[in-house]
Amino acid sequence: MSKTVVIVDEGVGRETPLWRQFEQAMGERELEFLFIAQDHRGIPDVEILDKLLDPTKILLTGDRVLHMRALERGFRSYTLNEQGQITRKGLGSVRPDKKPAPASVHDSLLSDYSPGAANELTLRLRDGLSERRLKRYRTARRRIRGHFGSQEAISQLSVTLDARRTRRGLLCGFVFNLAGNSGVKGLKGTEGYCLYSGKDRGAVATLHALRDQYLLQLDGVPAQLFIIDPAALELARGLLARSDAPDDSLERALWRLLHDLPEVRVQPCVKGRFHDGLTAKLRQLEARPGNEVVEIDFEEIAGRLVAD
Repeated sequence: MSKTVVIVDEGVGRETPLWRQFEQAMGERELEFLFIAQDHRGIPDVEILDKLLDPTKILLTGDRVLHMRALERGFRSYTLNEQGQITRKGLGSVRPDKKPAPASVHDSLLSDYSPGAANELTLRLRDGLSERRLKRYRTARRRIRGHFGSQEAISQLSVTLDARRTRRGLLCGFVFNLAGNSGVKGLKGTEGYCLYSGKDRGAVATLHALRDQYLLQLDGVPAQLFIIDPAALELARGLLARSDAPDDSLERALWRLLHDLPEVRVQPCVKGRFHDGLTAKLRQLEARPGNEVVEIDFEEIAGRLVAD
């Protein structure tokens, strides 16, 4: 008689309460274990459901949402309930996800699904960020990948960005919208707002947006920049068209970020809901800045980006 295969999710180690209770529940039963952390590092949920599980296997996971999705597909799954007890039943505290699940975009299983190492510019942008800020970017990356199923399923990044001149300085903002090819709707990825009190330059608004594109490790995704501010639009177009780096440090930094992207287009944004939404938001933040508006030292960032 063949052994039952148990798919052990990442985060479930031999010293965890879930593992110990699972061993007690199985007793002397013959089992064979496949550890995802070893064989398919960073595998998305959609790939576990699509390629690893079948009615003959058991899933052992601490992810209650994945547990519920496995049960919905008719698979066997064990997790801990709200009282910390092992269960193979549904969890009342986890609402069924009514949105369609993303489809797999991989033809076969991979040994490692984790994002590739960040490039040099991303590492320079990370330098100096607090652990709290880095954690926010990691959380946002996981949310984006989880929505589309995997990093490879993200097919397009659209960035709407603007700069508004105020008495306190240049107020900049951007909004990311993402599209994919895994059968789910697009996603509003993130947004950001900053106040720059230095010399008014057209590079700042686009630098602000591209900084987050790199930090979210979306620099490999084809991007379209829809720029509202005329000065920022003109400068970005000019920098993208030239082959040599400019002398100004901020413009040189922006030139480098633009030219390191594998595919980027710059377009004017003159009307539409994204235009209207961002301009209205900047007007609101000009009157009441709140905690959303942060101050960023773009000179310091530019220095790190253009350093040899």
